[in-house]
Amino acid sequence: MTSINLLSDLSACSEACKWVRDNGHNNLESAWLACERGDWMLWFANRRGADIKTLTLAKCGCARLALPHTKDPRVLATIETAERWARGQATDEELDVARSAAASAASAAYAAYAAASAAYAAYAAYAAYAAYAARKETLKRCAEIVRTCFPTLP
Repeated sequence: MTSINLLSDLSACSEACKWVRDNGHNNLESAWLACERGDWMLWFANRRGADIKTLTLAKCGCARLALPHTKDPRVLATIETAERWARGQATDEELDVARSAAASAASAAYAAYAAASAAYAAYAAYAAYAAYAARKETLKRCAEIVRTCFPTLP
């Protein structure tokens, strides 16, 4: 199965498929190593059924990039709780409390909600910057974080 076929089977966005095709990545491993879009990588890892705790650590690492853009302490507390949970040091109940606390801060700071919801962690880093160049750099930093957690294709 080609990279494009697998991505299509997973319902990858057309932009990601185009990037893989245009950059000549005949196998997903080469695409994984070259990708500069942490959001795509998190999506792919999730779709491939990557270990949820490793995935959570990657998402938290990306969400930490948004911390300079909020003063709400609940954001950091939520990220830290999710990290502790991923390492087996916090319960599901503690994680739920942290999510609720961060969600309640959503009106005060969008980053609080994004950090609380692991599914939107990469987007939090993306949304923290308005300029295209900064967005691109942030997504590249997220890609590096994801590859730290998943050095090889999940």
